[in-house]
Amino acid sequence: VEYAQLNYSHVIVPAIVDKAQDLVPLAEKIVADPEAAGEEFGRHEDAGKPYSYAVTATGTVEEGEFGEVALAVDGMPDGVTVGVAIPPLGSSTALRDAGTDLTFGSFTNQTEYQNVAIELNKLAAAEVYADLKLADHIGQQITVTGALTWSSKTGGAVSHVTIIPVAIEVQS
Repeated sequence: VEYAQLNYSHVIVPAIVDKAQDLVPLAEKIVADPEAAGEEFGRHEDAGKPYSYAVTATGTVEEGEFGEVALAVDGMPDGVTVGVAIPPLGSSTALRDAGTDLTFGSFTNQTEYQNVAIELNKLAAAEVYADLKLADHIGQQITVTGALTWSSKTGGAVSHVTIIPVAIEVQS
């Protein structure tokens, strides 16, 4: 938790922003060759674990599933939808994994390692959503920068990705 609090604003956010790839061409590369795209643009702790990516995407906010709003992004590969996480951001490890070089071995145990991810999500929620409620912007364009983990909840092909935001800009 202390690591997250000490490093969120001046290490994690700048790393995500600096490494952020445009989601559409990145997603096309991931679908075409997941391992090559992961090696070039992503980060994972171990072979066999999913890659996390720093991304940026522009799209139209739509109503979404629990815990997120949908983001209609033109040009996404067929069958892949996009969401933007809304508070609480839960236990996603995307910010930790895409925004740091931390490994499990950096901590005493799995609980401490996971707590860093949860605390980063809390800090992101507090900063990004301090004066913003995405549900109030249905139908509007936004640009979101953040992190996602490219993995399937069912073990098959990835059909949905959720961006954990570090910055959101509402287009006027």
